[in-house]
Amino acid sequence: MITTPPIDHLEAVRNFRIAAGLPLNQGYALSHHQVRFHEKLIQEEIDEYLEAKDPVSRMDAIIDAYYFLIGYYLHSGIYHDMGLKVIYKHHAHSPLYLINKLLSEVVNDALNEGLIFDQCFFAVHNSNMSKLANTNIEALEVQEKYLWEGIRTFIKPVGDKFAIMREDGKLLKSNSFFEPEPELERILKAYGVIRENLTLEAAKIADDEQG
Repeated sequence: MITTPPIDHLEAVRNFRIAAGLPLNQGYALSHHQVRFHEKLIQEEIDEYLEAKDPVSRMDAIIDAYYFLIGYYLHSGIYHDMGLKVIYKHHAHSPLYLINKLLSEVVNDALNEGLIFDQCFFAVHNSNMSKLANTNIEALEVQEKYLWEGIRTFIKPVGDKFAIMREDGKLLKSNSFFEPEPELERILKAYGVIRENLTLEAAKIADDEQG
């Protein structure tokens, strides 16, 4: 069970926010709109969990929700989720409580849950760090692609990288982005969450039958 994020998780997300040029430690200066924005990001991942059909996609959604929760902690400088509520199956919950609940549903291995979660966290973190574009030309190409999809963005240079930001301030994926799912699948297979002899498609069917 996660009670408070470990230091290495906090530092990883801090490094991500610095790399993406996202704000830190604004304390009670956060506006109501900013708090609701963080809540919305977490809620989107909870909704993705509900739509997911296999353990890998569900774990990805859990880690993303947790990552956004730490982002809220670091943005606000307030290390609790009081005041944040997300909806799961028509009921409101604190994000950290719900993340723990969903994690136990996917892993169902109290002995190794912490190890599995930690390794999956860093798989998603490494993927998140690849969201930044390496060149301005790449960023402009990605911006045009999003515009064709009806998504308005702006480009923010950060060090020697370029962040493609949605209008509401969410960092979007560049062409350099790599998905975390292959590494998540490897980890879940290594711990027996997905049986090694099952394809991911078969794991989806088995998971649905168990649910």
